Amino acid sequence: MDFLCFVANHGKEYAVSIPDMLGIVNEPVITAVPGTLPAIVGMTKFRESLIAVVDMSIMFSGDSENASAMVIFAASNNFGVLVQEVNDIVRGQIPAGCEFIDVHDFERSVTTFDRSESHIELF
Repeated sequence: MDFLCFVANHGKEYAVSIPDMLGIVNEPVITAVPGTLPAIVGMTKFRESLIAVVDMSIMFSGDSENASAMVIFAASNNFGVLVQEVNDIVRGQIPAGCEFIDVHDFERSVTTFDRSESHIELF
């Protein structure tokens, strides 16, 4: 299997399987949407569809950071994740120190994540 490796905003390296990806967007244009979960920083247009944009640094550290790109994940609700940089496409085995992201598990964790304990749906 092939994997895309990238560094998230909080500095940690992740890998996602290529079939779970829809694309990469450099310098995405994001529009904030009030009333969403804290980790949802807004919406963007991708291939004529609106998708939610997730900032993993907010989920893991509580702080937002600048991103240079966005990786689009294919899930039940397609969404993008802000990243500092896209490293490489690797074949076979995920490199040491790189954590695998199961896109569907990650999607569930985003929709249930809320620091204030008041649940708001992703869309």
